[in-house]
Amino acid sequence: MNKKTIDRALNDYVRKETEGKSFPTGWVIVASLAPPNGDTGNADSYLTLSSDGLPTHTMMGLMELAQADARNMSMLSLLSASIKNIFGGDNEDEFREDNPDL
Repeated sequence: MNKKTIDRALNDYVRKETEGKSFPTGWVIVASLAPPNGDTGNADSYLTLSSDGLPTHTMMGLMELAQADARNMSMLSLLSASIKNIFGGDNEDEFREDNPDL
């Protein structure tokens, strides 16, 4: 598979997800690699691909944005779990019985 195939697939995916209202101006893919022998204890290697002509500052910005997005999703998940624990879990009816004024 070459970069043109990846570029076409990403363009098609973004077009479908945004109903044709957006198109990518650049992309970065980072993959974690495992050694061929399957020993995942030393899997600290990565492969980075980016669209042709993507300036370094844009590539770094995309990577930083992805890192911040992953961090925010993790924090939201933790916050959501904490709120469920505070209010007694998923059972909304039980919550309402205990708190009829709400």
